[in-house]
Amino acid sequence: MHIVTVTLTPHGNPPPRTVLSPGDVDLFWVSALPGDGLEHLHLHPGAARAHLTFFIKASDAGAATDAARNIARRATETSPALRGWQAARV
Repeated sequence: MHIVTVTLTPHGNPPPRTVLSPGDVDLFWVSALPGDGLEHLHLHPGAARAHLTFFIKASDAGAATDAARNIARRATETSPALRGWQAARV
């Protein structure tokens, strides 16, 4: 099990919301694929920033980081509620 933190920030035009809510964690869960190895996910929202802590079952830290980055990218690219957010740092 590996722990990976991804920081989300607004980009471009301001997003409709500059604060994510704890319930938005579900938008990342539905973006995870079975092969991503996601075991647990926690969202720490803040003003114009959010930290996602992924607990991922993977063979090594690099694979876990790639999985977390891919989940965050899929969620921010496909969910209208996350429009204007991006993974700024992994």
